Amino acid sequence: MKQDIDLTRLTEDELIALNRQVVERLRFLRQTRSYQAMAAFNIGDTVSFTPEAGKIVVGTVVRLNQKTVTVVTKDGHNWRVAPSFLSRTTDANSLDRPRVDGGQGDVVLLHELSGKGRPWR
Repeated sequence: MKQDIDLTRLTEDELIALNRQVVERLRFLRQTRSYQAMAAFNIGDTVSFTPEAGKIVVGTVVRLNQKTVTVVTKDGHNWRVAPSFLSRTTDANSLDRPRVDGGQGDVVLLHELSGKGRPWR
C-alpha cells in the first residue's frame, strides 16, 4: 500500500495541491476518530477525567458537541472535554483508591444530587 512519490519532480502548484489533499485527509481521519470516541458516551452517563490540575473529576454527560462532550459536576461546573480523555465510571468505589501517580483523587459523585434539580440550568 506504500507508494513512493518523488517530490522533486512536482511543481510548486502541484506540491500545494498535494498538501491540501494531505491536510484534508488528516482532518477527516481525526474527525472520524473523534466521532468514534464520542459514540461510546450517552447523555446521562457518569464519566471521569483528570484535568491538568491532577485531581480526578467525575460528572454527568449533558451534551455531545461537535468535537467535545459537555460534563457537569455535582457542584455545577461545566467542562467541555475531548472524548478521548473521558472514561465511563461504573464502579464508584474504584474512584476512591489512590491514583497511580500517588495523588489522591477528589471525587464527587453526581448521583447524590438529592432532588436539587439539574445544576446545568
